[in-house]
Amino acid sequence: MGVQISFATPADDADIRGLLRREPIPGRIAISYEREPDFSIGCDATGENAAVLVARDMDTGDTVGVACRSEREVYVNSAPVRLGYLGQVGAAGNVGGDLSARAEAQVRGARVSFVQGVGMYFGAAGSLIFASEKP
Repeated sequence: MGVQISFATPADDADIRGLLRREPIPGRIAISYEREPDFSIGCDATGENAAVLVARDMDTGDTVGVACRSEREVYVNSAPVRLGYLGQVGAAGNVGGDLSARAEAQVRGARVSFVQGVGMYFGAAGSLIFASEKP
C-alpha cells in the first residue's frame, strides 16, 4: 500500500476524527485520542503555525493517518532558533508505526514544503527528525 502525506483541509476533519475513534492505542488499557468537534483545534497547543498532516492510502483514498506539525521560537546558546514539532501521530492498524517513519521521511526529504524557515524538527520524546543547520 502506498501512502501519500499532505496538508489536511477542513473537508478531511470527519475522516480524521473517525480514524481516531476506530483506532485506539492498544494495551492493558486502550486509549483513544479523540477530538470533537474539530481535530485541528488541539494542534494549536503544540506551538505556532500549527497544521494538520493527513496520510491517505494511494489506492483507495482512505484516510489512514494523521499528525500535527507546529513550530516555535526557542533560544539555543542565547540565539533565537525556530524549532518544529511533528507529533500527535495517529494511524490505522494496517499502517501502524510505519506512518511516523514515513512522515519523518517526508520532513527529512523536504518533500512537504513546511520546513522553510525552521532549522530543526523534533518528534515525540524529543527525537531529532530534521536539521537544516547547526544552531
